[in-house]
Amino acid sequence: MSHPTADDEAPGQAKTGHKNIIKPCALLCGSAIVGGAELGVETTGISSKLILITKFVHTDAWMGIQLQFPIGDPDDNEETGFGVCHFLDGAIDNGISMPSRQHRINIKFPRDGFMRVIRPIDDDATKARFPAFKKNLSLLKIILEDGAQVKVDGFGMPFANPGHPREGWLIRGDPVVDNFTLLDILQQRTFFVVAEGKSDYLNAAWSEDALPPPFSYPYGSDHSWDMDRFQKQLSQNKGPQFAQAWNFDDDNSHVAAMVHSQVQDVFWLEQARGMIHLEKFPVYFVPHQTTESPMFYAIMPLTNEFREKHDAAWRRLTKCESFNLEVRRRLEDEQSEKWEAIIMDHPATIDELKPHFIGAHDFVLLIRWAYGNFQADKKVEMITFDNQSDAPASCAANSDKGMEKFLMSLHRDLMRGTGFYQTLRQRAVDADEHQGLGAAKLPCLPVINLLGTNRAYINALVQEALPDDHSRFRKYFGERPLGLGVITAGPGFGKTTALAVATVGMMTSLGKIFGSAPSNVAVDNFAARVDSIASSVTDRFNHGKKADDTTRARHKLIIRINKPVDEMNAFLRLLQHPHVGDKAAHQKGWKVAPKWKLHLSLSFWLLVMLRSPAVREFRPDESETLQALRKSIDGAPSLARLRAVASGKIDYTEYQQGPMVSRVQLGRIFEALISGADFIASTPSLSEDGKYLSWKNDKAKGIAVDEAANMSRPDLFCVWGNTLRPCVLVGDDKQLAPFVQTLNELDEHGHHRNRLGRDAKLRMATGLFDLCHREVYNDVKFVYGPDCNIALPHHDVGRALEAYAIGKFPGLTPAKEGRLQEIFVHCEGSCTFADEITLSRKCPDQIKIALDFLSDFVTTAGVDPARFVMISPYQANVEIIRRMRKKIPAYSVLATMPAAATVDSFQGREGDSAIIVMGTSSRGSKTGPGFTTDERRLNVLLSCQRSGLLIFGEINVVSVLDAGEGEGKEKGKGKRKGKGTGNTVKFQAENAAGELCWVRGVMLQNVLRTRLLHDFHNHIYIEILGSAFSVMVQASYLIVCDIVVPEKVAVNRFEEVYWPDPNPMCTGGKGMKLAGICRGF
Repeated sequence: MSHPTADDEAPGQAKTGHKNIIKPCALLCGSAIVGGAELGVETTGISSKLILITKFVHTDAWMGIQLQFPIGDPDDNEETGFGVCHFLDGAIDNGISMPSRQHRINIKFPRDGFMRVIRPIDDDATKARFPAFKKNLSLLKIILEDGAQVKVDGFGMPFANPGHPREGWLIRGDPVVDNFTLLDILQQRTFFVVAEGKSDYLNAAWSEDALPPPFSYPYGSDHSWDMDRFQKQLSQNKGPQFAQAWNFDDDNSHVAAMVHSQVQDVFWLEQARGMIHLEKFPVYFVPHQTTESPMFYAIMPLTNEFREKHDAAWRRLTKCESFNLEVRRRLEDEQSEKWEAIIMDHPATIDELKPHFIGAHDFVLLIRWAYGNFQADKKVEMITFDNQSDAPASCAANSDKGMEKFLMSLHRDLMRGTGFYQTLRQRAVDADEHQGLGAAKLPCLPVINLLGTNRAYINALVQEALPDDHSRFRKYFGERPLGLGVITAGPGFGKTTALAVATVGMMTSLGKIFGSAPSNVAVDNFAARVDSIASSVTDRFNHGKKADDTTRARHKLIIRINKPVDEMNAFLRLLQHPHVGDKAAHQKGWKVAPKWKLHLSLSFWLLVMLRSPAVREFRPDESETLQALRKSIDGAPSLARLRAVASGKIDYTEYQQGPMVSRVQLGRIFEALISGADFIASTPSLSEDGKYLSWKNDKAKGIAVDEAANMSRPDLFCVWGNTLRPCVLVGDDKQLAPFVQTLNELDEHGHHRNRLGRDAKLRMATGLFDLCHREVYNDVKFVYGPDCNIALPHHDVGRALEAYAIGKFPGLTPAKEGRLQEIFVHCEGSCTFADEITLSRKCPDQIKIALDFLSDFVTTAGVDPARFVMISPYQANVEIIRRMRKKIPAYSVLATMPAAATVDSFQGREGDSAIIVMGTSSRGSKTGPGFTTDERRLNVLLSCQRSGLLIFGEINVVSVLDAGEGEGKEKGKGKRKGKGTGNTVKFQAENAAGELCWVRGVMLQNVLRTRLLHDFHNHIYIEILGSAFSVMVQASYLIVCDIVVPEKVAVNRFEEVYWPDPNPMCTGGKGMKLAGICRGF
């Protein structure tokens, strides 16, 4: 139900073959004229068009009138704190959001609900009203039938054009012409329109006969979870994908699209899982060497027939972290045992399995007893309540039932994306039923102050924003229509900080706030930022006040909630091992680590109250909840031994010898903490847990969401509810999009499995954002802020990395003065291998080079490895990094460096310096760039650093694109829309969900070849022989790189200089190739 504007095509929509009719026009209101700018009318500044939209499939065709009101300059509106209005530009890719200069209101006439009379304008009086227009004009008289109403899109939306009367017309209801307000114009029963064109033409073209049949999704009106009904609907309604929808005509269309975007994403996969479940294979077990609960490696031979039969589903199912495995003692047994299982990538490299033969197609699992998952049916429940006007999902928003009904109607309007005409109009009728609508004043959208009224506290809060932003920050968050705020920006511009500041303001003005983000990492980061800023604001507000001053502010109680079982296990382990930190919830030997982190968890706050040395001290201005709870704990004799062991007065062995606090008692303390929290943060799925659901629905007065562009709409519904609680959303729509299992997959008959799959600088040192700005954010005006000065102390690691690289590799051109630049280490000859079962890639060569480089750097420069983060696109690469760091003694110097992460698990985080291991190459069992061609994923990779960026990979991997080699198969060539020049190859690659799809690697080619080889004119000769590579040099040869020497025709020429190999029997006389290193993108 996506409706393109008259000027823009909707993204990716097929055309019906019909023509759209768009003609300039003007409305006659008595003796006055509304619109008609293209007809030479200059009195109102309103542009108007007579429209018939028919040519796009999967949209409801319509005929009517469009009014366009110029918006104030976007830069001026942003500076004054109003913000920037956007529209969907369908001409670029699949549609991108762009700043808008026009506000459009569409007046849609009801099918079979109006009559029209069209005649030529031949009287001099009417012609004289349009003296500047010399073409043919016709007069249309449009009469609504009894009971029929026009539909109006775009009405009631926020609008700003300071100094122009348009602002009064749209916001305050001022008369537009004579005594006609905008509402008067919209609710006329008879419309008189002057339009360009001959009457015969308009009679034939602007007609209901030209409209195709009404469009609706073929899924009925019952969208509750029902597997049998879904099965029937999907089997009867196969076909191509529906066009991406950004707005909907009615609630049913909206709910149908949202529900089936989730159902169709997993339904076929669930059916395939059921078929796979019926397959039985023999399995044998190898004990896992662990001191905790029994674990085994399960080795299961799979056949080629099985792999081919279930290929599409298998590629997705093997992406999961863990699942349940049913084990029968004998083939004929009906009873089975359930074990929790993890898939082992590259099992031949596991020490315990080396004595056992592992075939290429053997399926290897690590299993343990199953302990007893937010499913698609839950998401469907959260979507379908949106269509039930009498079923509020939250009791926290408003106790006034009339206001609650009004807000819920506005919320449905907001989700449909077509404006607020019907709700605001009905509100006016309800407000003055006796006077009639003509005498009623149209209400505006509710405007909410998200900062509160305590000026001193607001002053302390606003100090957290940049000085240039203080004024617009106050304006924007002090006057939010619907209480809704949206912030979007590129990486490093302080989005999460801005959201955290707004969230602290919301806690002050509204009360308890629920925070969320699409991933556990993003939730951790968001909660920590809220806690840091809330603490800073409280300290600033209290500065200079005496300890007994009753006006002192309390610190906010910020809790990052986790799975209850993980929380309880973590706390009990922390009593025994106080310094185990974030690993407290881990089970030794089990590869899938819980997402639990100590900071701000329930365990953290309980340990704070118990005076544990493992966490920060109890602060004098802690929240009243913590003050009261600690007093209660201190006074409880039954908790004396718990206080003693937590504070270190007795050890855990002594604690075990006497009465120990039960899980039930601990659970009650956790519940008291949750009840008294000012802010709770979790993922959408965890927010539906029974222990937290009531707090979110009944106590939270507002919602804050970080990385919102990565969150699906159904997940947002889970968090937000349907009562229009104030909500602030922050994200970057040019980074990772919401995860879709089945975006492009076709079934065996060529039909799309998911027909609705498409619905679903401040930080960096100067110079380090240049690459992303050039390739991704070239439409954004920016300057490096004061904190980006590379001379500042917090960029010392970047300066040290630059100095080390220049000293170690004299051929490397220094970065320009006052700037830092990324460094690319070209690993010529590195080999990439793919696991036969999971297809996840690993490149040990690049990993070893990266770890050796970093080990030598931190040793030489004396830099704390904790200031580095290591990221790779592939999970198998991340696992190899973990194993190598654990097993190779030389890497013990990197002990404090955080565990490596994939791109998806890292979004929302940042590090002082980032080490990127691409893991792709042109050699090995799996060649080509894989899903590093995904521009959103590549954007995250190149923008997670503050002070330094090192990338280890192979430049020549893009040559696989050109040749159509590896897993990429050339499909065609063409120019990229929007930016970039030259031909690009479209090739087939597997995405992060395991789906094979056709993609273009434009940004990757620009980054690796165009920018690196053609924009950089230095001859680089680098010998990688330093102590960092002393182990490797024993079995290696040197790579010499010529990179873009202008006098030579050939570029990227590599000479191989061989070094003696101490073990020719193992390497065939040649050692492992090392790396070339070069500067600049």
